[in-house]
Amino acid sequence: MRTNSIGLELVWVADLPAGAPWSGINGSGGWIGKYEVIQGEFELLMGAGGNPSTQKGNPRFPVENVSWNESMAFCARLTEKERASLPAGWHYTLPTGAQWDYFVADAAIADSVTSMAPSPKRLQPEPVGSTGKSNKWGLFDVRGNVWEWSLDSPVYRGGSYTSVGEGVFGGLGLSTRRSGNSKDAKDGTGGFRVVLVPGAP
Repeated sequence: MRTNSIGLELVWVADLPAGAPWSGINGSGGWIGKYEVIQGEFELLMGAGGNPSTQKGNPRFPVENVSWNESMAFCARLTEKERASLPAGWHYTLPTGAQWDYFVADAAIADSVTSMAPSPKRLQPEPVGSTGKSNKWGLFDVRGNVWEWSLDSPVYRGGSYTSVGEGVFGGLGLSTRRSGNSKDAKDGTGGFRVVLVPGAP
């Protein structure tokens, strides 16, 4: 595991699919955020006044109501902050759809923060990792809690605390949802997870 200067934890995932064609990513592997980016991390990097979340009060809640552009700005600022400690040519960014489809792995709906379990109604996200159950890579909340932006904007992945039933996950856990076809769109159920990969941003 790797922990950076703002406390963000990352897990190594081998054989991660290549990124966008221009990225130079060779598919040999990459670091994936163990959790969705939390409000405490977002505020440390972007300032407390920059936290767009509608559900505040716990720094371990995932940041939500955050646009694709704001998510990418976080990644760019984090890359600059960590530049001296990163391998040459590596940067933080959002996962592509193909990368997300790969690292979702065996994440189960039954182990997720959704309206299905453990209670029938959810009014807010939960602190990341609250289920205590990760997928085979050691990643938490890949399904449920908040939707996650992918680099292939404007697409969300994974479902949220309001998602109901197997159908919303496409039966295979590869759920997607478009968000107004805008990189500035925001949703109180939408957040993001970072990846640390090689290649020019």
